[in-house]
Amino acid sequence: MRTTLYVFFLCFPLLGISQIDVKKVNYDATPAHKWEVGGHIGHLFTAGDISFKPGFGGGFHIRRAMDYIFSFRLDANYGVMQGERFNSDNQFTTNWFSSTFQGVISVNNLKWDEPNRRTNLYAYVGGGLNRFTVDHTANNGSPGRDIDRATSPILDIGVGFSIRLTEQMNIGVDHKFSSLFSRYADQIDGFENQGFRDMSNYTSIRLNFNIGKKDKAEPLYWVNPLGAIINDLTEIKERPTFVPTDSDGDGVLDILDLEPDTPLGATVDTRGITLDSDRDGIPNYKDSEPYSPPNFEYDEDGVAIQPKYVTEQQVDQKIKDQQEMLPWFLPNIHFRVNQAEIRAMEQPKLQHVAKILTLYKDIRLAVIGYTDQQGSEQYNNQLSYGRAKAVIDYLVATHDIDRKRLALVWKGEEEAVVVDEEESYMNRRVEFLLVDATVGDMEKPKNGKKKRY
Repeated sequence: MRTTLYVFFLCFPLLGISQIDVKKVNYDATPAHKWEVGGHIGHLFTAGDISFKPGFGGGFHIRRAMDYIFSFRLDANYGVMQGERFNSDNQFTTNWFSSTFQGVISVNNLKWDEPNRRTNLYAYVGGGLNRFTVDHTANNGSPGRDIDRATSPILDIGVGFSIRLTEQMNIGVDHKFSSLFSRYADQIDGFENQGFRDMSNYTSIRLNFNIGKKDKAEPLYWVNPLGAIINDLTEIKERPTFVPTDSDGDGVLDILDLEPDTPLGATVDTRGITLDSDRDGIPNYKDSEPYSPPNFEYDEDGVAIQPKYVTEQQVDQKIKDQQEMLPWFLPNIHFRVNQAEIRAMEQPKLQHVAKILTLYKDIRLAVIGYTDQQGSEQYNNQLSYGRAKAVIDYLVATHDIDRKRLALVWKGEEEAVVVDEEESYMNRRVEFLLVDATVGDMEKPKNGKKKRY
């Protein structure tokens, strides 16, 4: 393992990852937020043709933020207004009910130095319907006009100021001006003077509550618009700095290394643990025969010793057990990019395969060539064939293995170990597989077409 990148790709099988899956994340800095409901009471009066006396009103509202600045509010208002005509004892009483839909602007929510606002200063305008009744008492002079349940469009304009008490509650003061738009526009007090419009005024105290699930934020007009971003940046800044280190120089980062004090020069697996390929208790860097056959006795140098059995039946059973374990101990042979030559570092592995074939005279192996995904299909088929053939030729020429015991199989870029990695070292390989006498060589590839064995 020469580089950290190589170790990283070897970690994929260990982590159960066959490919890198990059997912798109839709990030929304605006949190889910609550509704506001509230009740209000206050002073209701009309400014118009005659003087007014103190009146009273009350009602409720529902408010919902559209974003950090704009919100809408549904407001219902009921009250009684009173007054008397100038220089007379003629008095009026107006019963008043209005329902309006208002657009609200929070004018102080662009200050970003606090996570939550302590106050909310707002202005609004809205429209709806009004229904009112006027009764008069005439002591002298001309009485006004009685009006019975008149309905008229209405326009509201107002301002307000709220103070945040808790995450769930706030209190505020609100004043609005209301004007009718119909033939009743100057008859809120029952008297009509041409050219002058009556206007109702309502000053109220409001107690408001935030409703919604506990995990939701307060209504957005109380929330810092940059709050979510500031929190994320703060969290990132508070994270410890990651410095990748490899203390023992085995090619596996300390964060992944299960054996951080590996001796210098020792080969390790993807977890950083010293390799013992034949599991004889002697690590590869000390083992004179790192690929000894399984279930044998070993000397102090790790060299397998042919065991002596008491009976022929025990010998047969021992061989059968060994044959069943062979696939787990047949190594893969790896190649450089675009090459089929046997590298020097792969020759000990082939020596191990040759020893297996020498010890077990009755087995046959399929020698299967593969490539990575780079290059055309036709080229990869030819290259995988060449790699399988090179391994067979080496075993026959160097270790005197009978050619009939080896079946040449090629699969090109199929059955990739590392998916979507065009130049993967793990994909440029030859594998061995136990087969019976019915399996023969595949024909040499032509025009990129595969013939199954």
